[in-house]
Amino acid sequence: NDVTMLRHRDRKFSQGRVLYLNNPANTSGSDGIPDQLINYDVQEFFYANQPTFFLGGKSYMYENGGIRVPTYDKNWTSGHYSIGEGGDGRNLQEWDFLRGPLTSAAAMARVDYEISDAISYHGKFEYGRSTYNGATYPYRDDKRPIFFNGLGGSVAHLDNPYLPDSVRDIMLANNVSSLNIDRTYANWPVMGDEHERTSYTILNSFEGKLGSNLRWEAFHQFGRTIDNVVGSNIPYKSRWTAARDAVRDPVSGAIVCRDLDARAAGCVPFDIFSTDAPTQAQMDWALHDRIERRQNTQNIFGANVVGDLSKLPHGTVSAAFGVEHRRESLKTVDDPLAAAGEVVYTGAQTGLHPDLDVSMNVTEVFGEVVI
Repeated sequence: NDVTMLRHRDRKFSQGRVLYLNNPANTSGSDGIPDQLINYDVQEFFYANQPTFFLGGKSYMYENGGIRVPTYDKNWTSGHYSIGEGGDGRNLQEWDFLRGPLTSAAAMARVDYEISDAISYHGKFEYGRSTYNGATYPYRDDKRPIFFNGLGGSVAHLDNPYLPDSVRDIMLANNVSSLNIDRTYANWPVMGDEHERTSYTILNSFEGKLGSNLRWEAFHQFGRTIDNVVGSNIPYKSRWTAARDAVRDPVSGAIVCRDLDARAAGCVPFDIFSTDAPTQAQMDWALHDRIERRQNTQNIFGANVVGDLSKLPHGTVSAAFGVEHRRESLKTVDDPLAAAGEVVYTGAQTGLHPDLDVSMNVTEVFGEVVI
């Protein structure tokens, strides 16, 4: 079974991001003026796919080799993190799913066999497999410290060899040597959250008669679910932050990473102003596929006897006795770079999943007599 992906931007009714905002005209709860108004097409400059920056109380956008002042069709709020309706910027929900991509398959088999008149065997096998990509969206950041655990977004310095002339001119005109850059890196591969789940259950049971009035059963059931997870194309924090800060080598004239340790480790710088696709070398350096494995296992052994024990003048004495032992275990293994904080940080929308190797054993004995 295949379910295709469908995003908000793929359907007209969900293309716009809807948001309730305070109505500045409202003065009280009894003035007859709505407390809130509806913005049907929320746009925000600092979410744009193009590099943007806020300078001198005004937002600027770098696009097609020059800078310009972006505009909304309607202004709702002002400042660095302004909100508008229509116009420039980006709708933060455009990458969200209406329907996620899912591929699944299942199979079942059963065997029933009479070993003798008194004993029979029953076997059952169930198998299921699915693949699902739970999230695909491009990485983005801005100057707020919520990104990269306090490091924030990219900063353009005057000695950055990628710095466009138009941006350099406005920096010099405003007497600033560095500039915070806000943007969505839609030109880079989107981050994914891919799950490949496999589940199977095997049941074996024997049953038979004990005399003429009792029946017995003994069984074993084994089940396991495995979830192999790949968080694809996640910015490798220390490498990404080193690669985005480029300078020109004074000796060779080559564009290199500012950080000397990163440079010695093979750092490949990239242009924070570019909307072109990165090179393979840039992606190999700055991105990482986070690998996780989660495994749940259940083992059950059991046996029971049911039937009539004896007859009384006005009925029978019936009974059911049994024992069951169940062992459940959970084992999770996360990527070593997750524990190191390299692919788990604010802004990546992923959390740390601690490695677990735990189990639980339960043994139950039951009995019931009905007279």
